[in-house]
Amino acid sequence: MDYSISDGTKPRGTRYWIDKVMKTEKQTEIGPYDHWITPKFSGIARGSRLTLERIENLIIRTSITLQEREVLMELLYAREAYIAFNFEEIGLLRPEVAPPQEIRTILYIAWQTPGYPIPKALKSDAIAMIRERYKKGTIEPAYGPYRNPWFLVAKNKGGYRLINDAQWTNKVTIRDALLPLSADEFSEEFAGCQLTCLLDFISGYN
Repeated sequence: MDYSISDGTKPRGTRYWIDKVMKTEKQTEIGPYDHWITPKFSGIARGSRLTLERIENLIIRTSITLQEREVLMELLYAREAYIAFNFEEIGLLRPEVAPPQEIRTILYIAWQTPGYPIPKALKSDAIAMIRERYKKGTIEPAYGPYRNPWFLVAKNKGGYRLINDAQWTNKVTIRDALLPLSADEFSEEFAGCQLTCLLDFISGYN
């Protein structure tokens, strides 16, 4: 929704959040390359996520030196708490990095739209997915006169993806002039470069 009248609000957040957080965090582990990389501050046990099996499956260029590989592994261990191999291991952004988002809307009348029917055979899967997201904090209970319908889509490798139909919300949401680049446009800048890591530009809602 394009809306020209501004209420004067500004995005919240801490500009120099790294400096602020670093003053309160305590280093939990001494590493051999702390003079090169930001040391470990999380309380997660070393190797609890980066298991030997997962390390063996890492695709690391064979031409790097032994020390380069050691630095890479120490970097991964230092950031181990922020590496998720499944949904249960994902985390949430700290409010210093990005505070809870406020969706600005125009004045509107609450809509009433029916939900998509879920087959009985998939109800247990749907309930498990909702409980899992509630436990991780990606969804939360709320009071409201309306809701967005949702449905399940089968994944290529098995399982299901929960899709939230936000068409009705988008109709009353005030459009922000500073839109981010599309994933395709953003990734064009890396064309011809040597690949050093894998990033999922598409899965932004997770």
